[in-house]
Amino acid sequence: MPIRNTTAIESILSWYSKAGDPGLLTLAQRKCHDVLSRKWAFGQGVKIRLSSRRRKMSDLRFRLHNNETLFGVFAKSNDPFFIEIIGKAGFDFVILDTEHGPNSPRDLYPLVLASEASGLLPVVRVAALSEAEIIHALDIGIAGIQIPHLSNVNEAMKAVELSRFWPDGSRGVCKFVRAADFSLKDPHDYFEEANRVAVIGMVEGVEGIKNFDKILEVGGIDVFFIGPYDLSQSLGVIGDINNPRVCEGVSAIVAKCKAQNRAVGTFVDNFESAMRYMDLGVQFLAYSVDVGIFAEACRTINNELRRIRLESDRIPQNKDTADV
Repeated sequence: MPIRNTTAIESILSWYSKAGDPGLLTLAQRKCHDVLSRKWAFGQGVKIRLSSRRRKMSDLRFRLHNNETLFGVFAKSNDPFFIEIIGKAGFDFVILDTEHGPNSPRDLYPLVLASEASGLLPVVRVAALSEAEIIHALDIGIAGIQIPHLSNVNEAMKAVELSRFWPDGSRGVCKFVRAADFSLKDPHDYFEEANRVAVIGMVEGVEGIKNFDKILEVGGIDVFFIGPYDLSQSLGVIGDINNPRVCEGVSAIVAKCKAQNRAVGTFVDNFESAMRYMDLGVQFLAYSVDVGIFAEACRTINNELRRIRLESDRIPQNKDTADV
């Protein structure tokens, strides 16, 4: 709304104070101060542009630190329709997969737009611990960056270093990217907001589990995400993510995270596993994959239609008969 008087400014600051995010309140105070310091602003009706997208980008990290349980879906397709449906169905986040999905940085752009349009928090899983891949994803403007295959403390520290600006890291700087509103966002605000994007570190193998006590000491990782499929391969039971050995490995990491009050996430593909891990304290839960959900729905519908047809074929049809 246009900022024309101090009453309007007080209303804005009150709203952001109630939102419960100190960083957002500070940002609002700075914006309001800027408006008050420019006499022409009152005549021009200058707007404070604290957009919903900007607020959403820090929302994932805030909600995780607030101990909320969040539900999402992995997305391997590059169709914005799928992403928008996930959001309209009520999920909290989507993990846009560039490791096992066919998504390039250019493909991610419409998927992020579809996420924002449907109230979904976009997370990008990059293919590797790569500076170029991390920068490409973050520069688009996302809520979280998910980095696979962290096996030791040095890799965990590098993941944070590449994902944060100074003073928390050394992420490459460019103000002409979408995350910075193509240079229209105040640089100070941009760097501050960008450092509130969630960093999600994936632990997926025996080496990562062995070194997890040290990995857990690394600050700046907002979620430790256990990848059960790669873990199953590492444990010699490839693909069997419900194998007791895999479940024990996941449970051990969850217990260590909860003891240190650190957020933990994992992937499940059935409700029984979801309930088990939520009971243990998992609060960032990715349920299945968009294409898998669609494939299963297609198979279920097809099988049911064919069952109905067979049932119909077995029922004698009523036919009018005439006495001869």
